[in-house]
Amino acid sequence: MTDAAPTPPQPPARPRPPAPPWLQWRVGQRVVVRYRVDGGLSDALGDLLEVRLDGVVVRTRSRGDVDVPAALMVGGKLVPPAPSRPQGPPPHGDTPGPPLPSRAPDLDHAPD
Repeated sequence: MTDAAPTPPQPPARPRPPAPPWLQWRVGQRVVVRYRVDGGLSDALGDLLEVRLDGVVVRTRSRGDVDVPAALMVGGKLVPPAPSRPQGPPPHGDTPGPPLPSRAPDLDHAPD
């Protein structure tokens, strides 16, 4: 018979933290990501160019490619495709007014 000391109870295994949500996004999807900047928050809205464990890169219309580090992310989600811009004539009611005169009227002479 051996006199082995009883094994102390093991603490319960910690559950794995969930994977960051952006790791489920795919390159080419349209996303919005809110992140911290000096003085507040900013949003990057556009097409997803890169997905990494440490952040994402979003191609925006106004600011080009925006690299958002995971440490600064506050939230984000997939969004629908950008609305298409209308082609052709403007919708009814938005037609331009009558053409302007080619030169300003002569205000020094009253009409006869």
